[in-house]
Amino acid sequence: MKRSNTVTIDWFANTVKPVDDADYIRSCKYVIEELLKLNFNDFVLELYGTNRYNHHFAYADIKVYFSLNDDNSMNYGMGIFTEMRGQGCRQYEQFMNGSVNNWSALISRYLNDCAHFTRLDVANDIYDGSLSVQKIYEYCKQGLCISYSKKYEYHETGRLEDGEIVGETINIGKKGSNSQQWGVYNKLMEQGEKASDIGINSWVRSELRLFGDKAVLFAQNMASKKPLKDLFFSVLASHYRFVLSDKYSIDTKKSRRETVSWWNEYIQTKERTKLKTIREETTLLKSKEFLETQVARTLTKVYKAYESSQGVESANAYIKYLLAIGLEKMNDKDYTEVKEFSIEQNNNFSWGK
Repeated sequence: MKRSNTVTIDWFANTVKPVDDADYIRSCKYVIEELLKLNFNDFVLELYGTNRYNHHFAYADIKVYFSLNDDNSMNYGMGIFTEMRGQGCRQYEQFMNGSVNNWSALISRYLNDCAHFTRLDVANDIYDGSLSVQKIYEYCKQGLCISYSKKYEYHETGRLEDGEIVGETINIGKKGSNSQQWGVYNKLMEQGEKASDIGINSWVRSELRLFGDKAVLFAQNMASKKPLKDLFFSVLASHYRFVLSDKYSIDTKKSRRETVSWWNEYIQTKERTKLKTIREETTLLKSKEFLETQVARTLTKVYKAYESSQGVESANAYIKYLLAIGLEKMNDKDYTEVKEFSIEQNNNFSWGK
């Protein structure tokens, strides 16, 4: 089946002021239940944090951070920090339901609470071959990318045994402060055999990373219910342009040169790009892969050894013994991931309309 190009939010981060400067539980519960619209009791308290926050509540990869002072009072000035990275965004989509709850509605709730967005990423997954990492790299090397950004960087990953390239990424601009960065990387290479297993033969990700004021402006536009794909391609078209080389233009000032056709064609893919609404199975994915690739053979070998020497009942009893050991070691975070996995398995295939 041919895949359509898609856009989706791939990083969501902001801070809000606590509703109670003395009660971190009440403040975090407000963010979780009134803004995220999730159940506070599903979250686990973790005694560590990130970016100078020293505690957080976690529901799988959906995180709500806060800081406590030495006397266990809440650091009001740091606020409550919500962060969902790529996998967290995919997990949050399990709770989306068309016009009832979607990215626009979520962002509106936070903005209505005077949230300050620190980062928003928008990912465009391209399956039609309309964009190439190598082509962008070649044009950047020749100085044929017209942009407000001043620098680019290119990364390549190769395999030592045969020299095969297994990863390539180009980033234009920088991260942080009130800046923006546009990154393009070969998702097909990154996924390796997994991509071919599901019939994908071309997959490039074009990713817009917005920080500070640029993230706030983008969030405000999303809250006004402007389509995500319109906003995404509008930013790209207004901030980046690739122009004709010296071979095809005599104009010495490159910014006056005509835009190349392949860039115009990529921008026009907006018309056939869709908001990604297909739910993905994300929780416990790494655990499942580890079991299937690293453990399955060894476990089967031990099972067969018990079966051949002591019979099927003894072999099954050994498996039950292993499960009992694992059950004793389960913690609150593990149970949270189990619940999230169950939600993913039982949700409708799509969250959109």
